[in-house]
Amino acid sequence: MVFFPLLDDLNHYEKQKYITDFNSYRRQGKPIFLFLYWVGCNPCELAKIEWKDIPSNLTKNDDIVVAAINKDLFSDLENIGASPLGFPDFRFIKGETIEEYNGPRTTNDFSNWIRSKSGGMRGGKRITGKRITGKRRKQTKKRGKKGGKWSKKYKKSIDCKRPRGFSQKQYCLKKI
Repeated sequence: MVFFPLLDDLNHYEKQKYITDFNSYRRQGKPIFLFLYWVGCNPCELAKIEWKDIPSNLTKNDDIVVAAINKDLFSDLENIGASPLGFPDFRFIKGETIEEYNGPRTTNDFSNWIRSKSGGMRGGKRITGKRITGKRRKQTKKRGKKGGKWSKKYKKSIDCKRPRGFSQKQYCLKKI
């Protein structure tokens, strides 16, 4: 895998080298995963945070290129399709095929998208199922909990002669 860093941190010479390298990979026909962003765009800034973590979720595969490029340099890139209608713009480019990505914008979702388009290979083995890690695992655990215990103070405040709502009515029925 070739991972190009975000262009905001590079000087003019490095940007020219970046674009030359990117165009040479494009001419070679390597699969490219491109993130086009606009500096100052809030959704773009949020997506940048997630995009930076992609290398940690993927194995080193020399057959793919992952790049994030500022919209100001779009005109210098070769054969990457029409200019984007909105930002951020995520594209998969291979040969004449150019597909846009419109899914969720988390590191795991980006990584899964890249794996699915690059043949779903990881370390020579085919991926067969979803891995739940990090934040998503914590969210799933939280979703499993339903309701909670009522405090003693709250229970004492319930007037069983005039219960408010279904839950209080059920509580008063059990109490009798």
